[in-house]
Amino acid sequence: MIGPLIWGLLSAFKTPTEIIAVPLTLLPQNPTLGNFIALFSGDRVLFVRYFLNSTFVTIVVVSSNLFVSSLCGYYFAKFDFWGKNFLFILILSTMMIPFQLAMIPLFLMLFRVHLVDTYAGIIIPSVITPFGIFLMRQFIETIPTDLMDVARIDGCTEFRIFTSIVIPLAKPAIVAIGIFSFLWTWNDYLWPLIITTSNNMRTLSVGIASLGNEYGIYYGEVLAAIVMSIAPVIIAYVVFQKHFVSGISLTGLKG
Repeated sequence: MIGPLIWGLLSAFKTPTEIIAVPLTLLPQNPTLGNFIALFSGDRVLFVRYFLNSTFVTIVVVSSNLFVSSLCGYYFAKFDFWGKNFLFILILSTMMIPFQLAMIPLFLMLFRVHLVDTYAGIIIPSVITPFGIFLMRQFIETIPTDLMDVARIDGCTEFRIFTSIVIPLAKPAIVAIGIFSFLWTWNDYLWPLIITTSNNMRTLSVGIASLGNEYGIYYGEVLAAIVMSIAPVIIAYVVFQKHFVSGISLTGLKG
């Protein structure tokens, strides 16, 4: 599994001739940073824009996902209202619909409100995820309601209870949602490809796929771009490694 990743990482430091040489070589004979330098010069300078676009979209999506999922999960877990169970089941049912079935209606909706090729068009479909709401609801249900009742007696508002009691106690679930949301958004290719039409709005995944012309693909630059695109994911994994494991275990919480 890691073989192609290692070969791709090492090949990013090879010359174009060495990359396509037969037989393939693992270690670069003449290591060079030329592929990385090429990404930030000449007609490849847009790579910086791709990286910044992905960074901005990911930050907004993850932030909104954490807030909305936590708030909705708290409401579904600790409040009773008419149609609560039906609405929750309706939200969960959207997880069973493949995105390929929804992408055309979604595109037409955003096209009619003139959000094609905009940051809002890329971000809006991911602002709320049923998985995040489900995970937060399941976790918050395990928090004793007595803690919130005591806070209400002391005069705390519901939002104060949410921010001061629920959020700190739900930190494991919040971190798990943040990790999954980051991975899904950073690596997303299909929706940004559909909703963007100009180079300036492309995200990193779409931008890497465009590193070529009618004469062929620049393999060295593509491999260098891939290395730079997976670097934030690897860093996130190293920093939050224990949370990855706990996040996977949290997805198995029973209702």
